[in-house]
This record gives sequence, C-alpha cells and structure tokens, in this order.
Amino acid sequence: MKRKEVNKKAERYITVGLLVVIFISLDSCEFKRKNQLDYTSSDKIENKNVAINVKEARLFSEVAKLNLQIVNINRTVAETNNVLEVKMLAHTLEKSHREIRNLLNETAKDKLILLPNTTGNVSSKTFESDNNEFRNFYKKKISVLIEEEINKLENLRKFTNDLDLKIKVVKIIPLLKSNLDQLEQFKTK
Repeated sequence: MKRKEVNKKAERYITVGLLVVIFISLDSCEFKRKNQLDYTSSDKIENKNVAINVKEARLFSEVAKLNLQIVNINRTVAETNNVLEVKMLAHTLEKSHREIRNLLNETAKDKLILLPNTTGNVSSKTFESDNNEFRNFYKKKISVLIEEEINKLENLRKFTNDLDLKIKVVKIIPLLKSNLDQLEQFKTK
C-alpha cells in the first residue's frame, strides 16, 4: 500500500512538473511572438521615417537646384547686360538668392542633406540684348523659376514633420515672394 501511495505522489509531482514546464514554454513562446511583432512594427515605422526623410531631402535638393539656376542667370545678366535697370535688378535678385542659398546650405548641413553646387553654364549671349523681347523673356524665366521654388517649398512645409525644416522654409518663402514682387515691378519697354 505504501508503494501505491508513493507511486501516486510521484505521478502527481511529475504531472505538476510537466504542467509547469508546459506553461513556462507556452508563456515564453508568447513573449517571443510579442517581441517579434514589436520588432516588425518598429521596422515599418523606421522604414516610413526613412522614406519621409528621403522625400524631404529630394524636395530640398530640388529647391537648391532652382535657387542655383536663378543665381547663375542673374549673375550672367548682371555681368553681360548693358542696361542699368536690368543690371540692378539682376544684381539684387542674385544677392537675395545667395542669401537664400546660405539658409539652404545651413539647413542641409544640419540635416545631412547633399545639395547640388553646379547647374551648368548659362549662355551669356541669351542675356546680352536689351529689347522688349529679352526683358519679357528674362522676367518670365526668373518668375517661373521662383514660383516653382515657392511651390516646392510649400509642398515641403506641408509634408514635413521636422520643425527646424519648417522654420527655415517659412523664412525663405517671404524672401522669394519679395523677389517675385520685384520682378512684377520690372517694366518692359
């Protein structure tokens, strides 16, 4: 009889031990599964953030390229055109866009964004004459570039969640609008 009791007790201990092992292993599997889900979710969030940063950098780079085109065109006009009014406007716009370029470079440095530093040469012959056709061409060309720059900055402002980037964009847009106003006041003959 004692032997039967000992066997029953041993069976109970073994059964309880097995149940404990089963519960622990099930619990650890559940924990492992939760960690895998968390890891996957964080990967998705990280990938989304990287995609957003790439889009921000691309837009910012496009703005810098437009800005550089405007600087180059205005420099060429200021150097080659003989009419004082045209030279003064080109010089003013070049100076303003150089300031904007400095703001873009500061932000790019802080955000580790690579910006283009050349756009190709501008033909000086295109900007040498001083007829009404040239003035209209110059006014329209620069206006279109500035408007495109403003549109890209507006898109960036709406798209980004980066507060520093938004602040820089908000600083730059009024400068561009002021340049656009100066162009509007530029009289064609």
